[in-house]
Amino acid sequence: MTMEVRTILELLQVFTAYSVCILLFPYIVFYHYLHEKTLAEKFIICIIIGNFYIMNIVFLMFLLHIPSKGMLYFLSVAPAVFAWRQINQPGIKRFFTILYTQVSRLFLGEAKIRTIGGILLSRPKKVLGNIIRGIFSHAVHHFLEWAILLALLSFNVWYYSYQPFTNYAYGTSDIIVHHYWINQMSQGNIFCAGIYPFGFHNIIYFLHTFFNIPTFSIMRVFGVLQAIYIYLMLYILLRKICRSRYIPFFGVFIFTLPHLFSLLANMRYQWAIPQEYAMLFLYPCAYFLIQFFERKKQEIETEKEWRQKKKLYAWLEQYHILPSTRSLAFFAMSFSMTLAVHFYITIIAILLCLAVAVAYFPVVLKPRYFWSIALAGILSLTCAVAPLVIAYLQGTPLEGSLRWAISVMTPGSSGENTGDESVDTTPKQNEETINDTKVETVLEKNPSSEANSSEDNLPDKNVSVFTKIKNFILTKGQTLFLFAKSTYKEIQKKFNSINNIIINYLRNAYNGLELSTIVVWLTEGLIVFTIVMILIRRSFYYRNLLSIGIYMLFLILLACAGPLHLPAPMELERAIIFLAYATPLVFACAADAIYAIICRPFRYHRFTEILPIGLTCSLTFLTVEYDYVKPLSIVYALQSRGEIICNYEIMENYPEKSWTIVTTTNSIQLIIDKGWHMEICNFLNAMEDYTTDSRVTIPTKHVFFYIEKLPLAYGAFAPVNEPLANTGPVSKENAEKPASFSGGNAYSITNRNQLQSRMYFWAQAFKKKYPQEFQIYYEDDSFICYRITQNEYNLYNFAIDYGFNK
Repeated sequence: MTMEVRTILELLQVFTAYSVCILLFPYIVFYHYLHEKTLAEKFIICIIIGNFYIMNIVFLMFLLHIPSKGMLYFLSVAPAVFAWRQINQPGIKRFFTILYTQVSRLFLGEAKIRTIGGILLSRPKKVLGNIIRGIFSHAVHHFLEWAILLALLSFNVWYYSYQPFTNYAYGTSDIIVHHYWINQMSQGNIFCAGIYPFGFHNIIYFLHTFFNIPTFSIMRVFGVLQAIYIYLMLYILLRKICRSRYIPFFGVFIFTLPHLFSLLANMRYQWAIPQEYAMLFLYPCAYFLIQFFERKKQEIETEKEWRQKKKLYAWLEQYHILPSTRSLAFFAMSFSMTLAVHFYITIIAILLCLAVAVAYFPVVLKPRYFWSIALAGILSLTCAVAPLVIAYLQGTPLEGSLRWAISVMTPGSSGENTGDESVDTTPKQNEETINDTKVETVLEKNPSSEANSSEDNLPDKNVSVFTKIKNFILTKGQTLFLFAKSTYKEIQKKFNSINNIIINYLRNAYNGLELSTIVVWLTEGLIVFTIVMILIRRSFYYRNLLSIGIYMLFLILLACAGPLHLPAPMELERAIIFLAYATPLVFACAADAIYAIICRPFRYHRFTEILPIGLTCSLTFLTVEYDYVKPLSIVYALQSRGEIICNYEIMENYPEKSWTIVTTTNSIQLIIDKGWHMEICNFLNAMEDYTTDSRVTIPTKHVFFYIEKLPLAYGAFAPVNEPLANTGPVSKENAEKPASFSGGNAYSITNRNQLQSRMYFWAQAFKKKYPQEFQIYYEDDSFICYRITQNEYNLYNFAIDYGFNK
């Protein structure tokens, strides 16, 4: 089986397993609650419930110290069955009544098993049929929407799967660390490196354990899957905010096809890493918070009407839980999972929620809104932090990055901000001087005012009181006008200065200075426009647009915190990712505001959708025609393609624990459950300073030696459609150089070539000694694998004099 076919099968397998757990099971359990909702709302609710459920049952299992496959099955199924029974209680009672009747008929000989089976399965068949018919009917009635969305998603599948389809290995070293942590979970240790947000690891562990899918197979393709869901969250939030049904596709298009952003903005989406997975829960926070405000307003108005009719009980009886409370519960789950997966996303989620709160001012301060949101926030933080606190109380230390995050958020914990504070004190000290200068400038520009005031002080019996009052008002008015004009110019100058700093600095995030200028001015224009519209018409629609504008402004300030001398909770490279992900929101909201103004006289008729459809199609044509499609991403050189191919072939074709591979470090976590691993450093070091008494043995039947003929430039990056970065071919010159056999730089660029060169010439010498037994298992232009099969009771001595180890 070729690696391309294998990758397709793995992608389909992981996609099916994840979608069944996250979408299908929650929909079945909560079918009674979800079946009347829109497809988009069903999707986002199932995503939130499914992820929240899986993360927390895994946390529960490990914190109770009962990790096992059987316990995972029990905790996955039992609470879900109980919830399904409570929600669908009338249907369950009817099912068991029918079951009792049919079993009685069976014993009386009135019916056959086949007939009874058909009757009992009629309800599940009906539910499944309703799901299929609902999807098919929605696709038929919204064919163009489905076609555009599938086209955009198809491009993203191709774009983000290019790396696992061509290079096979992991694209960044971070994945290897997280793979190790997940492997440790399989051994019963959840916080092996210390306390860390483990929500992402819980999901991967669940898929690996529940469906018996190798962790390496999941991690290799899971980045593609999470990228698709991240793009869908962008679409669903825009669908919630926008009045046009097709403007959201314009937003997804902005983030999909054109080359608008820097390489750092979207390269991480191709990899399965926690920060990007946590972005799946970022926009649901805004979605459900906005939905809460809308539903709460409707409930207050409805409650007022029923209270006037003195029939409030009749309205309350139809709800066990009010719709606004449900929205707030889903908001709390979403916010909780941002912290449970990666704390950087929590920072961005706080900015997003703060933007929504500012946009809904002063509504958010009303007690019925404020205290509900505050309680939801407290519960969400408690739910996310509780597993970490329990683990800490059980004696587990904090992981390094979490200690750093706490130190950054703790005031006075570090002296790194001393320089910034000294810079900030200068304007404060000179504030009075600046104000005095402004006043002096005004007086210099208006010397007549001083003369007039002196003249007013002279006693003049001929001047009436009204004239004096008039002169006084004119003089003071002119002075205030000049002062206001001067202040306005100073503010405008400062504003333009800040804008120029931001625009120049954001060139790192966008493809060119012109684009960063457009983004900054569009954000500011959207904020000003929506504020004006809110003053004219107090509509939640314009508040939603304002929240997006304010959110984008917060992200711009976050990215430019350095040059603006603001607190910087994250570095620019990280902030760029969130800034790019928010940019489609601003473009789409600005386009939708224009659409709302133009098409309002037509009552947003169906034919008005020609405008956004034409906009998206024309921009797509221009992007392709002028070759402005975003280029493929980059990949870091960690493992060669041949090494991954050999790992798969060996794991499939040889019995477990009967073989050993001699290679660099990165394959350890991939084969840890199937075979054994030995470091090249240890192997070569054992025969260094060779003597006739030197002995190196490996106690397995099969031994494989991985050798890079073109040693990788470890950690160096290259475009994903080009060969991995390397240091040139192995050579005798490099083999003769002294090599390091330990330390963190043992497999670095220079030392790696020396080690691989020595390994290559060792293999040549060993093959001369055992030409029949020492065979080539796999070879390509940059990699070669040797295999030897030995008697486990009479092991080969691999220590030989290969010319460079005396």
